[in-house]
Amino acid sequence: MPHGRGNQTLVRLPLSSAFRNVKHFNRSVTTFPSVSHQLPKKITGHEKNLVKNGSIPVKTNSMSQPFTWSSNLVWNAPGAVWNGSTNVSKPTKPMTQDLISLGISAEDWTAIDDALTTLETKLGAKLLDLSVEQRQSLTKMGDKSEAFCRQALITGRQNADKLPPDTANDLAAEEADLADLDALRPRLARLNALREMADDTEVALGSDIMVFSLSLYGILKAIGAAVGTGLDVLRAQLSTRFARKPRAGKPDAESK
Repeated sequence: MPHGRGNQTLVRLPLSSAFRNVKHFNRSVTTFPSVSHQLPKKITGHEKNLVKNGSIPVKTNSMSQPFTWSSNLVWNAPGAVWNGSTNVSKPTKPMTQDLISLGISAEDWTAIDDALTTLETKLGAKLLDLSVEQRQSLTKMGDKSEAFCRQALITGRQNADKLPPDTANDLAAEEADLADLDALRPRLARLNALREMADDTEVALGSDIMVFSLSLYGILKAIGAAVGTGLDVLRAQLSTRFARKPRAGKPDAESK
């Protein structure tokens, strides 16, 4: 029976009716599939023993071989591998660079020397060797003024009979200079082309030697004591090549 308590009313239901309502509620709730198999299983003490003894296979990631200590090596020594060892008996081949190889025979060098002697005798004896001050003080004929000079000589030749005798003689001398200039220029162009190629070849040959020497020095350092005192000489000579210049405004140690 309902019992009144103020404005509230309590209803007592039979116990069997209450159980029927709970069963009905359970049937109406949507159930989800179990996900317990997706969660990691906690390893018990017994299973830990099995894993330790190797009864249960355990997946592990392979680790790289660690470095091993060597008192005569550094990490970037030539021939060094991942585990820190170096094959001293068979050093790594030095890095090489072969930009050019002349391959000129002794007979060809002799012919070249003879040709240079001819140039020095036939051409060099006729050329000037001006100082820097002399070159700076000269009135130069540039590309734009050359056309004017050529036209001036042509016009002067057309009116040579009207010129003073001294000027007429100078006109003949400058016409000879112009002919010499026209004859010299194509030869000079060939000489300049050879000189530029010779300069580039000199740089390339030196670069080939330098690259190999640096690589060879690294291998000699890896060999170590077997090289002897020669390695100290190389180290001293190489230090002068890479010596840092003192900063501007900072006095040297000797001047202090």
